[in-house]
Amino acid sequence: MGWNDHIANELTASLTDAISSGYLTSEDAGYAVAVKARDQGMGSLTTLEQDIFEFELRPLIESFEQRKIEDMGRDELERQE
Repeated sequence: MGWNDHIANELTASLTDAISSGYLTSEDAGYAVAVKARDQGMGSLTTLEQDIFEFELRPLIESFEQRKIEDMGRDELERQE
């Protein structure tokens, strides 16, 4: 495994989670790019697709990951009550 393979694995997991949870759907403009990045890797994206990923998908994925963290925190608080 290369030094940055963990980043690719994390990205794949985030994209898979966002799609399977319905946070990212086929209705979203970047959906096809997300599926391509997940299935074929970032290196498979064209320059235009890379731009779509950076400006549309990355903020969406970051928001999704933040929401997961917040949900975990709420779950933990509820368990402590």
